[in-house]
Amino acid sequence: MIAGITVIFGLDISKSFLTAFVSSTIGSSGATVLGKTIVANLLKFIPGLGTGAGGAISATTAGLLTTALGLAYIQIMEMVYNGEISKEDLYSAEGKKTMKSLFKNQLKNSSNVEVNG
Repeated sequence: MIAGITVIFGLDISKSFLTAFVSSTIGSSGATVLGKTIVANLLKFIPGLGTGAGGAISATTAGLLTTALGLAYIQIMEMVYNGEISKEDLYSAEGKKTMKSLFKNQLKNSSNVEVNG
């Protein structure tokens, strides 16, 4: 998904960079994801109800993460495209910090829609 978005914006960025960039972004919210994953796996131990509920939480968590990551990455690619930041800024600590912030905001917004929607 991330590589596809990068191509759409016409940028040439290495796969190794994208992997590191995404890993550092998701790592910033790892505690939240880990907590939801643990709850989902613990629910699976409840006969009958647990497997469905645990699977639903796991699927929802994966969906929220993928959506939030994709939307945040589109935002940062738009920033590069519009000249707000340069492609080289993505390699800097400040660029990674910007991506983490966008991801956290998207994750929060996606979670609120899921819970309140």
